[in-house]
Amino acid sequence: REFATLQNIAQSGQPFAQACKTLRIWQNKQRNYQAAIKHYAPQQLTHTLQQLARLDKINKGQDKGDGWLLLTHLVSDLLMA
Repeated sequence: REFATLQNIAQSGQPFAQACKTLRIWQNKQRNYQAAIKHYAPQQLTHTLQQLARLDKINKGQDKGDGWLLLTHLVSDLLMA
């Protein structure tokens, strides 16, 4: 859910404070969101969301694949970004 929120803020075009208010992000969480937005490109957030959705389907048996391997790749990608 946090990645979707980050993506919404990054793509909204609104000033950060206004986007946080619109998305009802608590004040004590805003610093973390702002740091993540500066660190990750919007394309990285989109890719991560897509992979998380695929991981969810794998875990529910709706898609084939190795969920643990996909999770490992996701974490590696985020750490390398």
